[in-house]
Amino acid sequence: MALDGVQGGTGISGGGSAGVVTLDLAVPSNLTLPGTPTLGTVMVSGTPAINDVLTAISTTLAQWKPPTGGTGGGTPPTLAIGTVSTLPASQSATASITGTAPNYFLNIGIPAGATGAPGTGFTIVGSVATSSGLPPASSVNAGDAYVALDTSNIWVSSGGSSAIWTNVGSVQGPPGAAATVTVGSTAQGAVGTNASVTNTGSTSAAVLNFTIPTGATGAAGTPGTPGGVGPAGPAPTLTIGTVTSVPSGTAPTVNISGSNPYTLDFQLEAGTPGGSGGLPGVTVSAAPGAANQALISSSASAAGWSSAGIIPNVTVTNTPTANQVLTATTTTQAAWATPAPSGGGGGGFTTAPVNVTAGATPATLTVNALNIVTAGTGGVIWSSGVAANAQMLVRNDTASPVNIFPVSGGVINSLATNASMSLPADTTAMLFAASPTRILTVP
Repeated sequence: MALDGVQGGTGISGGGSAGVVTLDLAVPSNLTLPGTPTLGTVMVSGTPAINDVLTAISTTLAQWKPPTGGTGGGTPPTLAIGTVSTLPASQSATASITGTAPNYFLNIGIPAGATGAPGTGFTIVGSVATSSGLPPASSVNAGDAYVALDTSNIWVSSGGSSAIWTNVGSVQGPPGAAATVTVGSTAQGAVGTNASVTNTGSTSAAVLNFTIPTGATGAAGTPGTPGGVGPAGPAPTLTIGTVTSVPSGTAPTVNISGSNPYTLDFQLEAGTPGGSGGLPGVTVSAAPGAANQALISSSASAAGWSSAGIIPNVTVTNTPTANQVLTATTTTQAAWATPAPSGGGGGGFTTAPVNVTAGATPATLTVNALNIVTAGTGGVIWSSGVAANAQMLVRNDTASPVNIFPVSGGVINSLATNASMSLPADTTAMLFAASPTRILTVP
């Protein structure tokens, strides 16, 4: 006969035990109980275990097998995790299944753990190069810790006679964010104060403001070697402006104004008025009456011509006219000549002529004087510290050109700074100070 399969109990996926299935079969009269090799025309294979079911393998063969959910054509059940909740520490764990076949959910309640005993802290008391250099753990107090510098790990002693060292991990924290630094302002401080830097930003975004003190004045540098003669600049043009007299005893001045062309304004000292006979303070009574007469004083303020005053060993070569004076022309001869007026003309240098020797190191010229270069080759230089309107006359009596230099940082005419001008042999130049460092020349 044909034997239909029996519907199995519904199984639960997830590894649980199989459900218990009760078989209620009507045993045919020709059915042989387990252990008999045949069931009608169906041969039975194997020996059943508890809850096994006889499963048809073919139309003539059946075998005892454990029941399965799919035998009768039902849908296998599924089980998924539903909710997981934390329960008070005093409650027991719970588990429940919700849902409808074939989809079920396992809901779990887990009690919170009991509060643990307080932990033991530690105090870092020192550091060692490596952990092998730690002192005996029993020689320090419980909770004392050392940092091993090679690994940055912290070693904590448990304390007591049987104490041990425990590595609790690295003292180094996670990398921090990169900081930024920008320069804010730079100010100048007073001489002698200290430099300072202030941060007006934050510790991670610094803005640095600097204050730097002014340096002290340094020592004067060594004067440099005068430069060579530069190319000739354009010749200045000078025009005479005004000529006025100043009281006797006042130094003469020359004022330069304008730009090329320049204007010269002169203030010249008035001379002492001369006497009527050409001799200051002496009146000559009359003109000479004959050759070879001499001028003989008759008082402190009067003189007359007389043949009684013949000069021994001197021959007078001419006959005088009124107001002439006898002037020696050689050591044995004299001639009558009209003297240059001593008054009214005014002006002149206040210092006697000065002889100067030119050299590789320029010789210093004398202000308000006639400077005569009598020897040497090389140059001469204008005096330093000279006020505006000072003047000097330079005469080159040598056979070679002479270079005239300004003061350091000065300018002659339109030449370059510190450039010299060349004064040819047997020539004279007039120099005027437009300023302490600006010189103009009249060739």
